[in-house]
Amino acid sequence: MIDMSELLCDPDFCEEFTILRKSGDWINRRWVETEEAITVTGVATSVNSKDFDMLPEGDRVSGLRVFYTNTELHGSSDTATADICEYRGSKYRIFQVFNYSNNGFYKALGRLVGGV
Repeated sequence: MIDMSELLCDPDFCEEFTILRKSGDWINRRWVETEEAITVTGVATSVNSKDFDMLPEGDRVSGLRVFYTNTELHGSSDTATADICEYRGSKYRIFQVFNYSNNGFYKALGRLVGGV
């Protein structure tokens, strides 16, 4: 397999953005949530027609961004809250993650929080 992770660290392609990751524990029968800010290097770009083909809502979506990074991103699940990527002053909630870790990266689609 070709390892693409080198491109994610190449200053010609990448930039820094922040992943806001929430976690929590039950303490004295109360859910206590904490948020961790993780600064990563990667590529953030707009969606293309191939990305739209993967989405059931297709042409009705707006405010989407694609994130490529060698740090695993998390979408919503039964056990976790979705990561939020903060990029150029806007926040995008991750709703779909593609695991290409065999090639050295993860691809995630994020929807603008409180957006369009």
